[in-house]
Amino acid sequence: ADIYDITLYSESLEKNITKLEDGEFTVTVPIKETLRDKDLVAYYIDENNKIEEHPVVVDKNGMGTFTTNHFSTYTIAEKNKAVVTPVENVEPVPKTYDGITNYIILGIISIVSLSFVTLYIKKQGN
Repeated sequence: ADIYDITLYSESLEKNITKLEDGEFTVTVPIKETLRDKDLVAYYIDENNKIEEHPVVVDKNGMGTFTTNHFSTYTIAEKNKAVVTPVENVEPVPKTYDGITNYIILGIISIVSLSFVTLYIKKQGN
């Protein structure tokens, strides 16, 4: 796959053009040789985490063309037959903190304390 950050700068407006309200842009990009004989798509993920697919047509010179109504970052890749769409409204992972770390720390402190008490008692006996 190849990733392209596509922008268009207008000298007359002195700013980047990002979207057309009415109409489409035709975008042409070079396609590497390993992808030229594949069924290609330009993927875009919007602000709502939805995947947009724009079919890519590759010409005899290895240039791929697709249409869109806005410029952004696109991934040109082989069309995935089983596209996994982003999951919406996922329940958060439940907190399963069981406090085992506290028991381990308490156990270590207990062993160290018992060792000091034992040494102190032995020292007092001498």
